[in-house]
Amino acid sequence: MYKNFEKKCTIFAIEPLLESFNKIKIGSNKKFNIAIGNENKIAELNIYSMSELSSFEKINKSIDKDIWKHHLSGTKIIEKRKVKTITLETFLINNNLSKVDFVKVDTQGNDLNIILSANKRLSSINSFAIECAYSVDSMLYETGSLLKDVFSFVEDSEFFVYRIVPNGAGECNVFCINKNYGIENYEELEKNLKFYKAPCLKLEN
Repeated sequence: MYKNFEKKCTIFAIEPLLESFNKIKIGSNKKFNIAIGNENKIAELNIYSMSELSSFEKINKSIDKDIWKHHLSGTKIIEKRKVKTITLETFLINNNLSKVDFVKVDTQGNDLNIILSANKRLSSINSFAIECAYSVDSMLYETGSLLKDVFSFVEDSEFFVYRIVPNGAGECNVFCINKNYGIENYEELEKNLKFYKAPCLKLEN
């Protein structure tokens, strides 16, 4: 998450997997060894042999072996770990964040639900990017966010879809902007935060 990029960019990095958390280097910014979820509770995190796949969700039993051929060797659960989860709303309240410029979600599953967990604080988010599957047939996990779900969400929300970027395999990154924030402010944010240097956002220079 990013806030106040015009003056000073403050990064809030959230990572439940301790091994990955310990590798995060963000200087004087803040990092949290917790997970954002639909509820404030203790949940069971599935640790897969390919650690980047670790998720609260289970791998799709009908996984498309062609689309996900480069990930198949890493889909074995090697550990189940209890982790603390809080909603995005709770996180924003606990950290006294009245406004956030950008939220990047990649939770290996229900990314849209993570954004929705902001509840009454949803309007405080100026923009976000989430990962979602193109269709049920291309899903890596048994449940998760679909591209059509994002379009259904924006129909009745204060957000609109700004960009869709293929993410390899059966997924894509969807960028959404708060209508009250606007395209010009968002494009200035991308410029200031140098998104073109961020491989996970798949933006060209």
